Amino acid sequence: MPSTGRIFGRGGVWVGATDLVFEGEWVWSESQGKLPEQHYTNWYPGEPNNLGSNENCLTIINSGYWNDIACSTLLHYLCEMPSG
Repeated sequence: MPSTGRIFGRGGVWVGATDLVFEGEWVWSESQGKLPEQHYTNWYPGEPNNLGSNENCLTIINSGYWNDIACSTLLHYLCEMPSG
């Protein structure tokens, strides 16, 4: 089985959530549904931190934790597929 570093690459992968509209209010890009913080989050300790007031997109990093990062960063991405 490949390591998560080989799956996610150097900087992680985009998972389709952002807080661009309201800082700190994370929503899924496609559905605009809020991330259910009361049910599950997996932020890296100290994240999200909006470093430089420019980190508004969510990635999963090599450790499996979540991180906020600048949306202009070039990364691989995960896609949501319809069930069925």
